[in-house]
Amino acid sequence: MEINEKKLKTILKESLQLQKKELKSEIKKDIDSMAVEIRKEMGGVAVGIRKEMGDVAGSIRKDMDTMAVEIRKEMGGVAAGIRKDMDGMAVEIRKEISSSTDDFKRYLAVVAEDFKSQIQLVAESVSSIERRLTVIEEMVAKNTEDIEMIKIKITVIENDIEIIKKELRHEVNVDDFEALEKRVVFLEKRLNHIKV
Repeated sequence: MEINEKKLKTILKESLQLQKKELKSEIKKDIDSMAVEIRKEMGGVAVGIRKEMGDVAGSIRKDMDTMAVEIRKEMGGVAAGIRKDMDGMAVEIRKEISSSTDDFKRYLAVVAEDFKSQIQLVAESVSSIERRLTVIEEMVAKNTEDIEMIKIKITVIENDIEIIKKELRHEVNVDDFEALEKRVVFLEKRLNHIKV
């Protein structure tokens, strides 16, 4: 019986595939069993780690509680010292404020006195100005009366001049003309004197 080469290859190929499947199946079983064992070991390790972490956490809590008590004691002492310092500073500040208030009151008294004296000067100046205004008002009233009198006199003089002009228009002799001329000169002088 001779096996031909083709068949032999096919048989070998099938045999190899069969062995490959069996090998895969065995490897898978080995991996699965190893995974189970690793999980068991990991579970034990995890329990141990959890226990150790719990112990460490408990120790840390205990240390933190102790530190918190010590910190509270220290802070209480510091707070008491700060309160004492602040009370002392408050007393000093009150003294300074009281002193400053007295100084400020004295300063205001000086300023008020100066202000009163300045107001007194202003009042005296106003009084003096009022007196001067009264004198000026009286002078203006008198001048107004004088001006009214002058206006009346000027009106009389103007009327006299008009009469003279009218008379001059009529024939006048030389003697009358000279007399009128003297009278006009006299009136003009009088008018100039009144205007000044």
